[in-house]
Amino acid sequence: MKQILFRGAATALVTPMQPDGSLDLETLSRLTEWQIQSSISALVPCGTTGEAATLTDEERFTVIQTVAKTAAGRVPVIAGAGCNDTARAEQNCLAAAAAGADALLLVTPYYNKCTPKGLQSHFARLASATPLPVILYNVPSRTGVTIDMESRNFPKLIISSALRKPVPILASFINTCWNLVILSPSIPAMMTSPCL
Repeated sequence: MKQILFRGAATALVTPMQPDGSLDLETLSRLTEWQIQSSISALVPCGTTGEAATLTDEERFTVIQTVAKTAAGRVPVIAGAGCNDTARAEQNCLAAAAAGADALLLVTPYYNKCTPKGLQSHFARLASATPLPVILYNVPSRTGVTIDMESRNFPKLIISSALRKPVPILASFINTCWNLVILSPSIPAMMTSPCL
């Protein structure tokens, strides 16, 4: 049986900044602690909510490291590492692992409008970059592409969907015997593949 990373809600953290545009790590630590004290189940630094697209590599590492150190193993830290450039996303994955993340959140490559085979290649490379579990973030309204891959051989894959109502793609993920967990606001309870 696959171990569940977390049950409950995860907060997509904003990245607090100083008036001069530098990171406000003190506020980030306080925000992280407040989330944990408020019984959040997991934290997501550097996701699409956390200004990740505008952070430097050093800032991204520092944000993830700060959240991981503050969390100190009390809740999982799921680091945003996605990018439309596969090589850069791979570096983000490696840096997130080194910074102390427990899992990776990967958005579909934005602007590129990958084919299903291109998505499969992109995610396969990123999933093999580290031993961390991978959560794919399917948000077609923001990226212009939805996850619809033919190859389903990802041993540590989780799908997160921003879709608000059940759609056939979610059913196909469940029914194709992936080793996955699906997280979606449209699904009342976490659903797992019968293969788990």
